[in-house]
Amino acid sequence: MTDRKIEIVQGLYEAFGRGDIDHIVGQLTDDVDWASCPDSDVAPWHGIHRGRAEVPSFFKALTDTLEITEFTPLSFASNETDVMVVTRWGATAPATGKSAAMDIHHWWRFRGDKICFYRGTEDIARTADMLSARGIFSPALLDGLGAGVAFGLMFIGLAQAGPGSGHSAGLWPVASEQTGSLLLVLAVAAKTRVPLRAAIRAAGWPVLVGAGGMTATLLYFYATHFTMLATAAVLVSLYPGVTVLLARTVLHERFSLAQRAGLGLCTLAVIAIALN
Repeated sequence: MTDRKIEIVQGLYEAFGRGDIDHIVGQLTDDVDWASCPDSDVAPWHGIHRGRAEVPSFFKALTDTLEITEFTPLSFASNETDVMVVTRWGATAPATGKSAAMDIHHWWRFRGDKICFYRGTEDIARTADMLSARGIFSPALLDGLGAGVAFGLMFIGLAQAGPGSGHSAGLWPVASEQTGSLLLVLAVAAKTRVPLRAAIRAAGWPVLVGAGGMTATLLYFYATHFTMLATAAVLVSLYPGVTVLLARTVLHERFSLAQRAGLGLCTLAVIAIALN
């Protein structure tokens, strides 16, 4: 026999998934005691909310701070008055770009057919790390900054080695850049002993990436000799936007708020250059 209390809680989760906070509030008593991690002030949604009127502020603090990426109830248990739920929960904090995933616990207590008490527990340390700006400057970000500087130097070098510079070198700068990149990859592979073998079925993507990179370099090389370096360099610097779009279409990744803002700024930059 199905427990009516569990059905109500399941209905709350479904309402949360579609953003129907009014339905959730409608299942609470006027004097509901609502709290997620009541003794913590690590996150804006932590602490006690007393009374049904304060509960919407809990959800506002949660959704203003995080983008929920996963919310999957795993198990339900109940007795005469209470329902216990273990849920798999994941989120990303747009302000820091960090993500976290954890199993959280919900405790619901009923008075009649209304919820009068709620307690949620989560891994506070992982939540704190997700919301903290510490660690943003990770080795990966430093690698990205270094790669950006290297790309910039390469672009300037290619622009200077052409007809407009008074000492045309033909396509030798492009050949030198590609050869240098290959030697660098081989040196890193030899140092780390990472095998470069790829299955035949998986070889298509590396070949496509290599051909695309070579084509892009050649197009940039010629563009800098027939248009302004400032225009070509700015347009080429927008290439991370393409990477983000490929991650969305090929890997089906979700855009964070920061990524959406970045794509919007890229679009505005291209429009501004076109109108100039």
